[in-house]
Amino acid sequence: MKQPSYADGFTLIELMIAMAIVGILAAFAVPAYQDYVVKAKLTEPFVILSGKKAAILDHFSSKGIMPAANSPLVNTLYAELSNSTVVLKTLPASTSGDNSKLNVGFEVKNLGASTGSPSKNTVAFQYQGSETGIKIACTASIGTTLESKYLPPACR
Repeated sequence: MKQPSYADGFTLIELMIAMAIVGILAAFAVPAYQDYVVKAKLTEPFVILSGKKAAILDHFSSKGIMPAANSPLVNTLYAELSNSTVVLKTLPASTSGDNSKLNVGFEVKNLGASTGSPSKNTVAFQYQGSETGIKIACTASIGTTLESKYLPPACR
């Protein structure tokens, strides 16, 4: 007669090893996921700013200068940025002395990860007009203080 076997489950040590492995994997996955969430949230204002590129190019190509900082085009741009779920506040727009550059900027809200102090969450965006079109820059050299790892590749 065969005796019943009692080895139908997991032992305590097997469960503890599995939990340790899950914990180690989570320690790497959570920070990477938080960075991903911040990057995803930041795409909204960049889409808004890039979407106005055609209108700004049209203005620049027809008039030879960038729109004024208080023009209806820039005001519309800022109105759209203000409606963004990510933008805390917009920064004053400005143009360069030769009117070939238009600078716009915004501060982002706390995005759910450690992005630095609130004063370091500024993104400066510059439309640079030339004979070949408009180039968009958003690097630290023009005032962006948000860590570069959160910015789109074009801004790094």
